[in-house]
Amino acid sequence: MRDISFDENPAERRNRRLGEALGLNPDEVSLWIKEIDDDGSGMGYVVQFKETTPTEIRAKVQGLGSDLSINIGPID
Repeated sequence: MRDISFDENPAERRNRRLGEALGLNPDEVSLWIKEIDDDGSGMGYVVQFKETTPTEIRAKVQGLGSDLSINIGPID
C-alpha cells in the first residue's frame, strides 16, 4: 500500500504521482521537469525534461527520448 499524506498540496501530489510513473522521487520531478502537457488523446501526458538534467537522472527514466521528452499514461 502506498504511503499517502493527507496534508500534501496539489503540487506535491502531482510530483509524487509523476515520480511514481517515471521512476523518480518527487524532488527530482520538481527539479528536472520543465513542462507537462496533455498528449492530445486525453489519455496521457508528454513530459519534457530540462536540458540541464543530469545523465544519472535521465538514465532512471526508461523510454526518455533524445529530445528529453516522454509520453506517459494517466497519472490520476
